[in-house]
Amino acid sequence: MPVPIACSYRLSLSIAFCYDLWMLGDDREPGLLRAIETAGGISALARKLGISQAALSKWRRVPSHQIVAIERVTGVPREELRPDLYRRS
Repeated sequence: MPVPIACSYRLSLSIAFCYDLWMLGDDREPGLLRAIETAGGISALARKLGISQAALSKWRRVPSHQIVAIERVTGVPREELRPDLYRRS
């Protein structure tokens, strides 16, 4: 399922709004939605990570081996990307 248009093209949206979209049907986790939003869409994030858009489109959560790279290119903290692995200090 693609990222909802409202989340992928309106860069000023908050994580709370992306969370709402996630709860309404997109099965991506909120941290991944925020990273996609911040990067400017799935294609842009894939380019910045050096992976294919198709590969990124399959993600439902940020893979643990991509957390640091996504944090670096988007500025989204790892605690938001994977709260199950990192806690806010």
